[in-house]
Amino acid sequence: MSAEHHKIDHYQYEFVSEASGQSARDMIYLFLFDAHKKLLCALACQPGKRTFAAAKMAAGGHVRAEIGDLQMRAIIDLLRNERPAWFSWNGATQSVRVSSSQEPVGEEEVRKMFSFLYL
Repeated sequence: MSAEHHKIDHYQYEFVSEASGQSARDMIYLFLFDAHKKLLCALACQPGKRTFAAAKMAAGGHVRAEIGDLQMRAIIDLLRNERPAWFSWNGATQSVRVSSSQEPVGEEEVRKMFSFLYL
């Protein structure tokens, strides 16, 4: 299965606080859409949660993933400040990527980048 790459044209950000009996749960959701307003990815974050389920393709044809607080903040910052932004999904590795570049960095480029940083 090859990776899919889509330009993110719209996004929707939501904070939801749910109370049930004596417990409450806060959730942050980030929905990524293409130019036709087709849902590409639904990201969920429960502040303070430290274990996450693997990303997966939902029945509706979009990707669902759980991420941490810091990752959610970084992605929202990228969406607000970088144009264009891209969403990538690799079903074989269950990898989600949100980036300001269209093409994923290859292994060789990563090695070169880190060799410059850590010399």
